[in-house]
Amino acid sequence: MIENIKNSTNLQNNRNNTVWLTPSQVQEIYGVSESTQMQLRVKSRQLNDEFPIPFFKFGKTILYKKSELDEWMSNFRVIYR
Repeated sequence: MIENIKNSTNLQNNRNNTVWLTPSQVQEIYGVSESTQMQLRVKSRQLNDEFPIPFFKFGKTILYKKSELDEWMSNFRVIYR
């Protein structure tokens, strides 16, 4: 299963129309470094964190759902007046 998910992480849809991203792809697309992602994953375990980064862990493999990351990133949008 993990190999199937890894193979579908090249921004192509799999059977469930879910796009999975690796940490390096998140860095390329969103500009969030892999070390910052690691800090945010550790931070997500803290109960007082309002917006923990959504991620999945399959064994040692860390994957992100693109749709969940898009929603997570929208929480940080700043509107200037």
